[in-house]
Amino acid sequence: MQKRVIILFVFITFASFLLAETVSLRNDPEINAAFVYIESLVEGLRKDQNIPGLSAAVVIDQDMVWGKGYGFANLEKKIEATPDSIYRIASITKLFTATMLMQLRDKGKLQLDDPLVKYIPQFLIKNPFEGARPITLRQIASHSSGLPREAPLDYMKNLNFPSTEEILNSLKEAELIFKPLSEFKYSNLGMALLGHALEKAAGQPYQEYIREKILVPLEMSKTAFEIEPRIERCLATGYTQSTDKKSFKPAPLYDMKGMSPCGQLYSTVEDMSRFMAFQFHESGGHQDKVLSRFSIDEMHNVEIMDEEWKTGVGIGWAVIRLGEETAIGHSGGIHGYQTNILLVPRLKVGTAVFANSSNASPMKISQEILGILIPAVKRVKLRIEKREEPDALPKEWIKYTGVYEWKELGQAIEIKIKGNRLVVISPNDPGLIIYLSPEKENVFRMKEGPFDGEFLRFQLDKEGKVINAYLGNYCFERK
Repeated sequence: MQKRVIILFVFITFASFLLAETVSLRNDPEINAAFVYIESLVEGLRKDQNIPGLSAAVVIDQDMVWGKGYGFANLEKKIEATPDSIYRIASITKLFTATMLMQLRDKGKLQLDDPLVKYIPQFLIKNPFEGARPITLRQIASHSSGLPREAPLDYMKNLNFPSTEEILNSLKEAELIFKPLSEFKYSNLGMALLGHALEKAAGQPYQEYIREKILVPLEMSKTAFEIEPRIERCLATGYTQSTDKKSFKPAPLYDMKGMSPCGQLYSTVEDMSRFMAFQFHESGGHQDKVLSRFSIDEMHNVEIMDEEWKTGVGIGWAVIRLGEETAIGHSGGIHGYQTNILLVPRLKVGTAVFANSSNASPMKISQEILGILIPAVKRVKLRIEKREEPDALPKEWIKYTGVYEWKELGQAIEIKIKGNRLVVISPNDPGLIIYLSPEKENVFRMKEGPFDGEFLRFQLDKEGKVINAYLGNYCFERK
C-alpha cells in the first residue's frame, strides 16, 4: 500500500510540475525582462523599416503571453495599431489549406499521395519530363510538384483574379517548371488547385469548410475571407510606399476568387496566436477534434530539403534552423501587407508579426523576437526541470545507485543521485549524462543521451535487491 501511495504521489507531483512550468514561464522575471526589451526593439525595427503600423504577439504553449500594436493602423485617421487590428495575412492562408488537407486525410476522404487529377479530372498541363508520375496532393502542399508560381493569366497586373474554371482553362498551354520532387518551387497556382481539389473531396465549398472546421473550433472570430462589417471595423489600411520613400498611399483591396486558397484570409495576431497554440497542443485535448497531435507533427516534418540543408518544407510549413533550434513558419505578402509567423515547436514558443505596408520585413522582426526569447525560455525551463523531483523522493532511490557493467563489451555505467535527480553517467563517455524521471515502480524515463525517451528498468531479485539495469533492451549487471 505504501508503494502505491509513493507512485501516486510521483504522478500528482509530475502533473503539478507541468502546470507550474506554464505559470512559471509566463510570470518569470527573466521572461518579463525579455519582453521589456522586445517592446523597444520592435518599435525600433518598425521605424528602421519605415512601417506605418505593426502588430505583434508571442505565444508560449497555450497562452498569448504578450501582444502589442505599434504605429498606426490608419495614417489618415490616426487610428493606432493594436493586437486586435486586422491585416490581410496573404500566403499564411496556405497553412489553413494544408490543415484542411490533413483533416480530410484523417477522415478517410483522400490520401496525401492521391494524384490531383483524381479530384480535378480537367487538370491538364504539359509535362516535358519523361517518366514523371502525376502530381500528387502531398507534392503540391510541400511545393515540390514543379508547378509554375502563377497561372498563365494577367491577374497580377490588373488585379482581376480568375475563377477556378478560368485557371484550369489557362493551363492547356502551360508546362511544369521542374520534375516533381526534384526541387522546391513555391507555387500559388498549386495551392489554389489544391484548395479546389479539397472542396471536391469534402463535398463542401472551400471557404465554408475552413470557417466551419477550423476557424470556429479554434475560436478565431476575427479571421475571415471577406471584408464583413466585423472585419471592416478593425481593418488596418494597407499601404504602398512611394518611390522616394517619403509617403504612403492606400493599397488596393481585391477578391482573389479562384486563387483564394493561397492568400485570401484576413486575421489578427491575437487570432493567429490561437492557431499557433493549436500547433503546440498535447494529445487528448479539445483541439484534437480539429487535428490530432500526430497529424500536426506530420505537417511539421520535412518533405523536401534544399541542397544546402538549411531550409525545408513540410506539409504547408517552411522549416528552418534558428540558431540551435528547428523552427517552422510562413510569411505572407500582398498589396499593402506583409505578415509572418515563426514557431519553435520543441520549446512551444512562437511569434506573429503583421505589418500594413508592402515594404515591411516581418520575418526579420520575428527572428529578432525569438532570438531574445529562445535563450530566456531555455534557461527558465532548465531551472524548472532542476526542481522537477520532490526533495523527499531521492531517499527511495538509494537502492538503484551503483556501478553496472556490460562485461562482454567492456562498458560500464554509474547510476547516482545528483542534486535531487537520479542520473546515469559513464566512465567511457565523460560527457554523457542521462536524467531519469519516474514512470512507475522500478521504471524510469530517460532524458538526454542515446536513449532519450526510452525506459530504464531495474530488475530485482527475490529479496528486493537490484541486480540489473536495462537501458532500453541493453542489460547492465550491477557490480
